[in-house]
Amino acid sequence: MTAPAPDDDLSYDDVRYDAAPSALPGQLITGLAVLLIALLGVPEVWDALSDGRFGPAVVFYPVLLVAFVHLGLRGRGR
Repeated sequence: MTAPAPDDDLSYDDVRYDAAPSALPGQLITGLAVLLIALLGVPEVWDALSDGRFGPAVVFYPVLLVAFVHLGLRGRGR
């Protein structure tokens, strides 16, 4: 005589799949921020470098651009 099987809490009927929310809005905002930083920063950096002066723009815009690009690429991998 065999004992009845215990109730299985992980039966197929009880499993529900919840899709992760889309990352598209976040990537779009990040892409727009990268574009804006590039449009504002490139002329500032170019002017500073062509005049031979090392101002905050020479460091600020490239670092900010790299940070946002890294953020956008990190979000794509999810």
